[in-house]
Formats: sequence, C-alpha cells, structure tokens
Amino acid sequence: MNARSRLSPLLCILSLAAGCAHLDDPFGAYTGIKHPYEWWDGNFRIESDAIVAVAVLDRRSYVLSGEKPLNFTGTVIDGFGDRFYTVTRSSYPLARDFGESIAQALRAGGTETIRVDIQPTYGRRAAKKRLLSEEADRFVLVNLWEWSSNTFWNTELFYSVEMEIYNRSGKVLASKELQGTDVKFINAFSPGGRSIKVVSELYPKKLKELFLDPKVVDSLTLSD
Repeated sequence: MNARSRLSPLLCILSLAAGCAHLDDPFGAYTGIKHPYEWWDGNFRIESDAIVAVAVLDRRSYVLSGEKPLNFTGTVIDGFGDRFYTVTRSSYPLARDFGESIAQALRAGGTETIRVDIQPTYGRRAAKKRLLSEEADRFVLVNLWEWSSNTFWNTELFYSVEMEIYNRSGKVLASKELQGTDVKFINAFSPGGRSIKVVSELYPKKLKELFLDPKVVDSLTLSD
C-alpha cells in the first residue's frame, strides 16, 4: 500500500468529517457533507393581509437531466484534489427547503403562507398554472436556474434565481432576479466545515435580497 492509499481514508475523515462520498460513485455519495438549507429562524418582517402561495421550481440543468439528484447542493475538494458531493441536511429536495424557508420567513412576519411543492418536470408554464390553482391572494414562483457551491480553500456560491409574484388573475405584480458568484473564506479546520459555515451565512442573505426589495414587499399587499 502506497503512502496515498494509507492516508486517503484518514484525510477523508479529517477533511470531510461527515462522510467519504466520492464522485466516482455518485449515487452512493449523498451521505457526505450536508448543507443546512432549512432557515428555521427566518423572518422577512413582511406583514400582509394577503394569503401567499409559494412554489420553488428547480430548473438546474444537471438536475433536469438526472445527472444529479434533487437534493444536490455542490462539491467539496479535499487535500488531494478529489471532489465530493454535498447535499441538503434535510435530505429533501433543495427546492423544497427553499420553499419552506421562504414560507417560514413570511409566516414569522405575520403573513399567512401556503407552500406548494412542484416537480421540475412541470416546467415553468405548468408550474404557474398549478400555483394559481391554490386558494390564495398572492402567488410567488421562484425558479432556481443555478444554485450550488464549490469549496476547496474558499467557498464559491453560484446562483441564478428568478422570482415572479402574481395576483389571482396571473398578472405579474413584481419580479426579481439574482445572478452571480459570491466567494468567501471562513476559518474552519476542514473544507466541509468551511462549506457549511459559508452556506449558512450566504443563504439567508440571498433570500433577503429577493424579498426585501421594496417592489416585492409592495406586491405582497392587497392594494390591487
């Protein structure tokens, strides 16, 4: 056994700390690093008399193709340059965790909210139709075109998110897009630990950027 063979299991334990899930075995890999996408203490502090229905549609190309599962969140690179998958801590689809986080943050501010689960196979038009079938006053549809992170030394969060808010007739009252890459380093022992800390910090910030835009806040009222 060479030096690398002897060190690999130990390095995997030390650097990932949550499982040794290598990309060579992708669909056995989803017990590795788990990112916390449940924003249980979220609060947008938006108070509205409207009943708001929320749906998040996963449009990531590698999810739609079946290359990666619905709970995929990114990769971590160890000291040898090997890549490992990361997934949601809840094991639920990322879109579901997004939807629940948004619904929780609206409820905490005093807005009655309904979370609607929609499979990626619906597509955008069908997703909107399904969402508008709910008994609500406002309808929020979030499209995740990209959302993943990559960690070696820094953590990079790649995102492309598009949100539309409709009234009962399906008219678009407001829209918001976020697209870019945020890069951050947090002092933590392992790449896996760093990825968890950075995601825990950046995720709520991005949700707030979506919802605390004044035009979005106004669209969630019953003024029309």
